[in-house]
Amino acid sequence: MTTSPIVSLSKSQIQLAGELIARAFFDDPLSIYIWQNPAARLKPLIKQSVSTVRYGVMYGETFTTTDVSGLVIWLKSSADEFNVWRSIRSGLIFSPFFYGRDGLKRIMHVVNYSAEMHKKVIQEPHWYLMQIGVEPAKQRRGVGKSLLEPMLARADKEQRACYLEMMEEKMLIFYQSFGFKVVAEGASPAGGPKIWFMVRRPQ
Repeated sequence: MTTSPIVSLSKSQIQLAGELIARAFFDDPLSIYIWQNPAARLKPLIKQSVSTVRYGVMYGETFTTTDVSGLVIWLKSSADEFNVWRSIRSGLIFSPFFYGRDGLKRIMHVVNYSAEMHKKVIQEPHWYLMQIGVEPAKQRRGVGKSLLEPMLARADKEQRACYLEMMEEKMLIFYQSFGFKVVAEGASPAGGPKIWFMVRRPQ
């Protein structure tokens, strides 16, 4: 199926892309776990998503379609990936205010567990698939595939592995079709969502 060309996301599109990600992840297991009241979920989710997208534009490789119907953020692994200065500049430093007291406790369980597992399952330099989302009305039309392919081709050329964390079991087959393999899995502490940790070796 034909999709819009893939282009780099511009700074002027950050807000629009953040809103897209919030819609795409409104019913995601992590979003439901953090903001358990659906009526109070969308507004803080948009704020968090906008900060995440801004971080991707500033410090990673962030791509979208020309009609902004999908978005992907890749980060190159490095020791200073999430330092304080970067968090301040991108707005991620304000994340605790988006989650609320109870939501912050919940997200920290997931973040700490994910970070620990990330270090365990892959130590070599790699690309981290931080975020990928497609407008709900345009899912299952090949947008996600189009978003993934350019950086996977680049990773192969660089002979660099790719890594991601998945919280929806039904999506495993999608990533496996690109060569990702589950290398570990487990439930987040304190009743958090199950996470599958996947690695793709260069091909």
